[in-house]
Amino acid sequence: MIDRRRADLERHLDDLRKNDGWHPFQHFVIGLLRHDGYTDVRHSNPRSDFGCDAVALTPDGKRCVVAVSFEW
Repeated sequence: MIDRRRADLERHLDDLRKNDGWHPFQHFVIGLLRHDGYTDVRHSNPRSDFGCDAVALTPDGKRCVVAVSFEW
């Protein structure tokens, strides 16, 4: 039963990745940066789930690189 449920979840995640279904989650996480006072928040690689997804400046002026992972 657990193995079947795990396989169903993995198929669902694969479908989301293939159809760019993870983008809403990525936008939510990047929105949290803006809410917390980060500036110059921008997508750096909007077509890929791997690697650097956003770049921003922290409230104290340091560069921040964000990688949003869509894994269970």
